[in-house]
Amino acid sequence: MKWLSFEAVASVAYKEFLHIYRDRRVLLLVLTFPPLFTLLFGHAFETGELTGVPSLLVDQDNTPRAQQFIEIISKNKTFRTCAEVTPFLDFFNSFVVFCRPIAISP
Repeated sequence: MKWLSFEAVASVAYKEFLHIYRDRRVLLLVLTFPPLFTLLFGHAFETGELTGVPSLLVDQDNTPRAQQFIEIISKNKTFRTCAEVTPFLDFFNSFVVFCRPIAISP
């Protein structure tokens, strides 16, 4: 199988541009939809800064590295830790507080 040459790809692209240029409806769609969708989806997914998400930290590892990770997460403004649970059995009891688990160390 021969690879496509640049000239072949360029001629097909030129032909398609001519078809788009000749059909004013398609030209209007090609020029208006990308900026419109950029604005629409940019506004839909714009959340700003997310802060104060209630969260639960479950530390089953109890190592210095896990403690460093907990300190990093605790200093983050995104999460607000409701509780830090060490044994796994207290993990299920903490859902009464309506916390979302964000980190469970094995």
